[in-house]
Amino acid sequence: MIGNVIIWTGLIAMVLGSTLGALENRFLVRLHKVSAADFVGFSLVLLGMSMNGFEIVKSLLSLIFLSVWSPLIAHTLAKTFVSRMRR
Repeated sequence: MIGNVIIWTGLIAMVLGSTLGALENRFLVRLHKVSAADFVGFSLVLLGMSMNGFEIVKSLLSLIFLSVWSPLIAHTLAKTFVSRMRR
């Protein structure tokens, strides 16, 4: 029961954060809002799935993978954007 509530909270956070991020005018602020909302939402979904009986090891490995790659990809996009704006 509580796992389903956490899953739905994560899904709502992802949808709401991505929608609000898409409405932002500045690219870097939009990138930050979307990547933060996706990270928090997906983390909540994994937590809810592990509470509903999904394998905890797979959830933790997915969370570690997300924790490493999500900021790395956002940083790479931001750095590319800033370097192209300086030209």
